[in-house]
Amino acid sequence: MTDRSALQGLLAVLDCAVFAENDDGSFSAADRLPYWCEGFLPTPAADRVRLEQCFLFLETFLEEARRFWADPAPGRLNSGPWTEADAAGCERTLHASALMHRDRRLLMINLLGDDFAETQRVLQRARTLALDLERLGRVALALDRAAPGERTLLEASPDTLMLLRPDGGYVELNHGGASRLRRLDELLPPDVCALFTAHIRSAVDGFTPPPIRYELESSQGARHYESRIAPFDDSQALAIVRDITELVRSERELEQRLSKLRRRQEDLALVLDELDVGALFIDEHARITLASDSAARLLAAASDDLSGLDWMDALALKRSERAALESALAAPAGDRPRVRLRRDDVILEADLRPDPRDAARLMVFLYDVSEVETLRRRVEEHAVFEDMIGQSAAMQDVYRLIEDLAPVDSTVLVEGETGSGKELVARALHNRSRRAAGPFVAVNCAGLPESIVASQLFGHKRGAFTGAIQDQRGLFEAAHGGTLFLDEIGDVPPGVQTSLLRVLQDKMVTRLGETTSRKVDCRVVVATHRDLAAEVREGRFRADLLYRIRVGRIHLPALRERREDIPLLAKRFLADLRAEIGKPVAGVSTEAMRTLTGYPWPGNVRELRSALEYAVIRARSERIQPEDLPPELDPPPADQEEAERRRYEDALDRADGNRTRAAELLGVSRATFYRRLSQLGLDAG
Repeated sequence: MTDRSALQGLLAVLDCAVFAENDDGSFSAADRLPYWCEGFLPTPAADRVRLEQCFLFLETFLEEARRFWADPAPGRLNSGPWTEADAAGCERTLHASALMHRDRRLLMINLLGDDFAETQRVLQRARTLALDLERLGRVALALDRAAPGERTLLEASPDTLMLLRPDGGYVELNHGGASRLRRLDELLPPDVCALFTAHIRSAVDGFTPPPIRYELESSQGARHYESRIAPFDDSQALAIVRDITELVRSERELEQRLSKLRRRQEDLALVLDELDVGALFIDEHARITLASDSAARLLAAASDDLSGLDWMDALALKRSERAALESALAAPAGDRPRVRLRRDDVILEADLRPDPRDAARLMVFLYDVSEVETLRRRVEEHAVFEDMIGQSAAMQDVYRLIEDLAPVDSTVLVEGETGSGKELVARALHNRSRRAAGPFVAVNCAGLPESIVASQLFGHKRGAFTGAIQDQRGLFEAAHGGTLFLDEIGDVPPGVQTSLLRVLQDKMVTRLGETTSRKVDCRVVVATHRDLAAEVREGRFRADLLYRIRVGRIHLPALRERREDIPLLAKRFLADLRAEIGKPVAGVSTEAMRTLTGYPWPGNVRELRSALEYAVIRARSERIQPEDLPPELDPPPADQEEAERRRYEDALDRADGNRTRAAELLGVSRATFYRRLSQLGLDAG
């Protein structure tokens, strides 16, 4: 074999591309290029190519290489390993060397292979690629037959290449040892020497034995080596000996770190399992690297089976759930909402958090909220309707209407007498809507001057009217994102009705004293005790406003229209009053309950509660008796109006003529108080 063919054999074995630098700084291929170069070079010929434009990592290295070539020193200049993607997107791990050969400036680029990159990642670049045993024979042949000038390529190897004989003799082929025959028993301890001898015989017989690792003492302390022995010819074996001291140290350090990491993972998994929180740890490629036992139970899978899966695939998401998770991921880390996931009868909440050690990684915590959700739903249902207690058919119709109207944003008109609980209906609509997390703002429009109503609803600018000392937003703006409840809408002055209609139509509000409008987003629920259709006929209410607010309608029955609910209401009110007043009143006697259910309750539920509070204060036993009730509750039917008149007069006397305070004592609104004063023929002045 010629020197030239020996060198070609070496280059082919090493997947090595060799380029010579031209005077203009370009490079030309010194020999036939290996297959992998096609993905980096513009033409297969590779003549006068600017390599720094083909391999990005060479841009800096070539500057160092040219300084090295200008003042060459023995050996070579190395760079890498580097990982680059070729034109097809295939990643290659490469190593470059610069050296002088017969006055030629040579650049060698070697393909290290996929296993090298994996090893580098695992051992933190402590391990280098082991030479393929099938190549060792051709490498040795090239070394043995290369011309002296071409040994420059080979002497630069950090490993020791040896030819071994079964009798224990060996010759070093590089590092200046080719001229001297030595013996293994002078170099190695007896046990290692015996192992070498057995492997040499195996290689001479044509077999490839496994690598040998051993330790030798040196002046610098213990050194670790790895020897790979391969067949060479029928009387010799070839060995490559590598100093792996740093590798062994790195492996031990890595094993210690992995052991600590495993213990920490086990501790973390134990804590998470005790907390009954499922945890998934996700890498930068969206793959699960660790799943706690709790997560596996929640997902009905084994922990090991989850490892390596795409985390969204592992969750078996519905389309809406995947969209919700992607939306949460797009939000800033501190603003990510929990995402609700349903698995048959199991309800999970996924909490997405960035890994504090690496922002590209993710931690997903899974909470089983099935029981909590069931309890929350029950509590929520009770809270929403707890102050509208009733099992009558009329109230069941109200509940169904609330359920039907709550999910939509249409304006709702709640009709009912004063004290019947119209605001409770409005709150129920809000709490069951998608706006439940937003504000609920309520205002009573009765008895207020036009300017005050307009200012309250729409806001005002400083100086818009006397007393407007600062800018003030209105209730429409305050209810943004939630619900605005306008009670006694029938009492809104005509001038304000026009502005109100415009806001409802345009969803824009203009503060008093300003010319610019502001966008508002709130649902509007209105209520009245009046017959608005009659008000329209009388010209006191705008017809177009009525049509705008009467999209959804809920009629709340008066208490006299659902007398069967009075015992339930009394039981609830007594429970509240026992806690407030501190008297152990257990219930209502049969006679007293007959009185309660026979009374017409013009003040509705509000009046019932006020009457029971009066009775609890007066009660002398554990049960309310008829004599404990307010006197107006048990008059002859003909005397009911007179009893109510006396009750109103008594309230005014107790309030020293303050009508607002008198209305509070009676448990009715001011509007109802004024109306009843007029109906009863009492002087409200």
